Amino acid sequence: MTAEARSAAEPGFPLVAVVSSYPLLAEAVEGALEGIAEVRAFPAGQGDTADFLRLLQPAAVVVDSAEEAEAAAEFAREARATLVHVSLREDR
Repeated sequence: MTAEARSAAEPGFPLVAVVSSYPLLAEAVEGALEGIAEVRAFPAGQGDTADFLRLLQPAAVVVDSAEEAEAAAEFAREARATLVHVSLREDR
């Protein structure tokens, strides 16, 4: 089931997964999306990110490293989910 189909089938807010080495990033995303999305934080570098995201089926994914972005891109293409790469080291 795609993220779009899941969101349409389930009432409530869309799920946004934040895969990050920095807990403050998840807090910032949660604050920015309060009232419009459910945000869940997960630590970066834990293994097969694409498979994990397939199980979770978020509507969007926020990552803070190039490695996690590359891994999450596979899931995002398949599920038509939004992928946001925040580069804290490069301040963008």
